[in-house]
Amino acid sequence: MSPKPTLQASLASIQTASARGGARRAAAELARQSSHREGARLLAQREGAMPIMAESRAKPGPVKQRDRMFFFSQLAVMVGAGVPIAVALDGIARQTDKLRMRDVLKDVLGRVEGGQPFSTGLLAHPRIFPLSAVHLVRAGETSGDLTGMLRRVCSLLEREYDMKKKLRSALTYPLVMLGLAVVTVIALFAFILPRFRMLYAGREDALPRPTRLLLAAGDLAGAHAWQILAVAGAAAAAVVFFLRTPRGHSFRDSFVLALPLLGPVVRKFSLARSVRTMGALLQSGVPVLAALELARDLSSNMRLGEAWEYVRQQVANGGRIHEGMLGQNWFPGTLVQMTAMGEAGGILDGVLVKIGEFYDQEAEMAVQEATSLLEPIMVVVVGGVVGFIAMSIMLPIFNMSKITH
Repeated sequence: MSPKPTLQASLASIQTASARGGARRAAAELARQSSHREGARLLAQREGAMPIMAESRAKPGPVKQRDRMFFFSQLAVMVGAGVPIAVALDGIARQTDKLRMRDVLKDVLGRVEGGQPFSTGLLAHPRIFPLSAVHLVRAGETSGDLTGMLRRVCSLLEREYDMKKKLRSALTYPLVMLGLAVVTVIALFAFILPRFRMLYAGREDALPRPTRLLLAAGDLAGAHAWQILAVAGAAAAAVVFFLRTPRGHSFRDSFVLALPLLGPVVRKFSLARSVRTMGALLQSGVPVLAALELARDLSSNMRLGEAWEYVRQQVANGGRIHEGMLGQNWFPGTLVQMTAMGEAGGILDGVLVKIGEFYDQEAEMAVQEATSLLEPIMVVVVGGVVGFIAMSIMLPIFNMSKITH
């Protein structure tokens, strides 16, 4: 396991990056004078700039994170090579293997050819392109550094994808163990228990209490199987419906955060994502209030979104970001202190990016710790359930002398 990172060790690099940031902002101001070609000119140049490619076969299906990463990565390379944005969009749309993504890119292409900014076309499809990516692209259009902003979008999407992948892989083993336990219990009740019931017929009063309880549960499940399935299905549907409501969403988020092992992992993942995104937005020239609104809207946890909204209100009323963080359970004391230092030194954007990287590593270590604890816990729980059923079935055989009297 890699040594635990420290935020204090990053201050020197943040200050150095701030000095370089001034030069980058000056260069961006000069680059702003050369705007991108209008949509009509792009359309006129398309056939001469790049040969028209035949469309590849596209399949129906949802647009996943990897599709977004592939799109922005390809676009960054093509725009960086001097390919006009409309030509790049046309080429990527023809080569994508997702039908939904192709339709979306063709719509964005039509908007760009109609004279709208590229970011406006992305904003028309919020379910495909996240708001953070749209704002970074808009900042790139404003500053004249669209290629750099596209690369930054790729970096953010890749980091988010990696973190989600690690979280899913950490939860795979416990979920597989739980599924095996459910299948084992169903198999025991459906195939093994009826055979032993015939063996113990007429001797129920002499059976041990665990065996009687198990047989009673088997009788109940066998006699009312369809009713139990109907009630379970209705309960599951009611829970899903409730969780989609604002109150249910809030309850789910609070429940997840209260879980002993999963709660800290979710907290660190959510905090890392929001802080990292906010730092990237501030580095790209997005105003503080707009960045705080995005941090609120992009929060996967409603409690964190409420915390960011409180910070935004404090800043809108003339306060500082670190002042709004005070008293909020979501923001650790180290984060508040580092944010205050960044605001005082004028390097808040670099500080937030470094803090986001720090909490990324914290989240990875939290996943490893949770996984190392979940595996033995699941083994004990599954073994206990299966062992109780097996003991309840076999115990009368060991006490056969008592049953026969």
